[in-house]
Amino acid sequence: VCLRVGRRLLRPQRSGLGLRFLVPPGARSVRLVSRTCIHADMQDGDTGRRHGVAVSALLLDRQAIDLADSRLGAGWHTPAPGLRWTDGDARIALCGAREILLMLAPSGPYWAEPRGFAARAA
Repeated sequence: VCLRVGRRLLRPQRSGLGLRFLVPPGARSVRLVSRTCIHADMQDGDTGRRHGVAVSALLLDRQAIDLADSRLGAGWHTPAPGLRWTDGDARIALCGAREILLMLAPSGPYWAEPRGFAARAA
């Protein structure tokens, strides 16, 4: 999980059980980017959508925002009880905020290619 700010990628710092990102001055929006998968057993019955990470809480400058907040733009799936999934590339409008704290919900496994697989396949 990282933040894309323009062409730059920001890696998170651990903050308790969450992830903390410090956003450079002047950034108006960021993209929360992550690996993706298609869960075949999603409880909402929508098995064809790509899922990134499940966010259970999001704070901008230490102020909690509702997971249905309009600052969460393209790349966010419809909120579910207690969490909101990204599609792996989700926009967050900052409205002047400089710090993002995320709490991620447990979300199951993601596919990972064995080491060297891509090189052997080429």
